[in-house]
Amino acid sequence: MPYEVAALIGCGVATGVGAAIHRGQVSEGDTVVVVGAGGVGLSAVMGARMAGAERIIAVDRAAEKKHLSTDLGATEFITADDGAIDAVLTFTEGRGADVVIEAIGDTTLQESWLRAVRPGGTMVLVGVPSTSDSTSFISADLIRSEKTIKGSYYAATDTGKAIDGLCAAYLQ
Repeated sequence: MPYEVAALIGCGVATGVGAAIHRGQVSEGDTVVVVGAGGVGLSAVMGARMAGAERIIAVDRAAEKKHLSTDLGATEFITADDGAIDAVLTFTEGRGADVVIEAIGDTTLQESWLRAVRPGGTMVLVGVPSTSDSTSFISADLIRSEKTIKGSYYAATDTGKAIDGLCAAYLQ
C-alpha cells in the first residue's frame, strides 16, 4: 500500500468512517446527511456507503465538490446555503435524516442541522470547534423528539482494528 494512502487511512479516513459506522451506527436503508465535504466528511460518506445507507446527501458550500462527493458514494449533493436544511427535509418528505454528521466544527451549523435529524435519529459531531466555543440546543425539543447527539473522535473504536479493516478494504 502506498504511504500516502496509509497516511490518509490513519487519520481522516478512519475519523470519517468511524463517525458514520461506529458513532452514527448507520445501517442498511438509512438516509444520511454529511455536512462538510472535506477529507473527514467525504470519508463519512464512504463509511455510510460501506454500512449500506440508501441515501447519502453531501452538503458543502463549494459546488465543485459535487462530483467527488458522488464519486465517493453520495446519492445527492446540496450546495450549503440558507435553504439547505429545507432541501434535506424536502428530499426526505419532511421526515428528516436517520443520521446527520457535522464534519466542519462550526457550532452554529451544529445547532441548526439538528433540525434535519428525524425524530429518534442521531446527530454525530465529528468536526472539532475551538475549545472555547459552545453549542446549545433547546432541551425540550431534543427530549420530545428523542434525538441523540453524539461526539466522535478519531476512529471512534479500537484504532488498530479500524485501520486494519480499512487497509484490507482498500486492498480489495
